[in-house]
Amino acid sequence: MPSLEHAALVEMFRSNPRLVPYLLRRVFAVPVPDEPTITVAEAALDQLTPIEFRADLVVELGDAASDRPRLSAILEVQLGVDEDKRFSWPAYLIVGRSRRRCETCIIVLAPDPAVAAWARQPIRIGPGNQLCVHVLGPAEIPIVDDAAALAAYPELAVLAAIAHGNEPERGLPVLRQAIAALDALDNKDAEIYLHLIYKALGEPMRAALRDLRMLREQFPDVTLELPGFVYELIEGGEARGEARGEARGEARGAVRGELHGRAVVLLKILDHGGVALTPEQRARIEGCDSQAQLDLWVERAFSAKTAADLFG
Repeated sequence: MPSLEHAALVEMFRSNPRLVPYLLRRVFAVPVPDEPTITVAEAALDQLTPIEFRADLVVELGDAASDRPRLSAILEVQLGVDEDKRFSWPAYLIVGRSRRRCETCIIVLAPDPAVAAWARQPIRIGPGNQLCVHVLGPAEIPIVDDAAALAAYPELAVLAAIAHGNEPERGLPVLRQAIAALDALDNKDAEIYLHLIYKALGEPMRAALRDLRMLREQFPDVTLELPGFVYELIEGGEARGEARGEARGEARGAVRGELHGRAVVLLKILDHGGVALTPEQRARIEGCDSQAQLDLWVERAFSAKTAADLFG
């Protein structure tokens, strides 16, 4: 089931699919059409099979000379090790190539270095055959200093902060760059990405981020998710009296913020999918106080065509 982080990272590329050809060209030296036409395609990759294969996102790159795409890029966000993917990724590639009738590649976005190292391992298909996917891990995620590139792709600064924000020397400059880039994005997107960055940081860099003046000026009303020690105090019984009450109150506020973030991401997925919602249905999502229910709706939203598909 997609987590908030998983869904938000997929939506980052769905919102700005131009990131795909940029990263293919910049990071992997994959030739892509000049000024390509870009289409976010149906992500279901099943074809006359009893098993449905659904990738996170499929972006097709073409040109004016042909109605057929020249390159189909399948994006997978991978936040943990999942051995089943070593069986489904080859299917994505072969079935996607058969459907689109063009060259096809898989990009695995893995912000965790251990997960990225796992994803880089060749997948043995059979005697004499193996598959390697394009892994976008911390080592591959660039720190972009080009002002024009950051203006066109502010999400690059967010990815860099997630990948490199904990580094002793580069961490703070990367975080400052990301906060500046967030100013170019929709307010709801910026808030979601800010929380993604915060969750990726260790406590020393979380504290540094909270202390940044530009953060307080740019996001005066945003309450970042609490560091893990607050939850440990509550669950471990170490807090006492007033301190425990304050921690519980802060934790409840953090949970409300987490639910709000899930609802915002869910609504963005539905908006991008063209799923029409009534005001009452939007209010139902925004007012939902169950993380499990929101996660279930997020999972359904990726394939939903109507509100009935979402709510069942």
